[in-house]
Amino acid sequence: MMSEIIDDKHVVDLALIVHHETKPGVANEGAILVSNDGDRVRAVWLPKAAVEVEWLSGKSERGCAIITMPERLAIDKGLV
Repeated sequence: MMSEIIDDKHVVDLALIVHHETKPGVANEGAILVSNDGDRVRAVWLPKAAVEVEWLSGKSERGCAIITMPERLAIDKGLV
């Protein structure tokens, strides 16, 4: 799946707050719960198989990360 992201011409890098991660430490399984503004009520789930995560504040239960994803996924989830 990651090769699909890298090959896709339409990807976006977004600075997001990560509220929760399922299957921590497993890159292509589970999902991450993210938001633009830190409000968990408005957070959305992203499949980890469809994104790349670069932690900015040290990996933890909640932290800042640059999330690379297909533009269409970001639009569909209301992140852009």
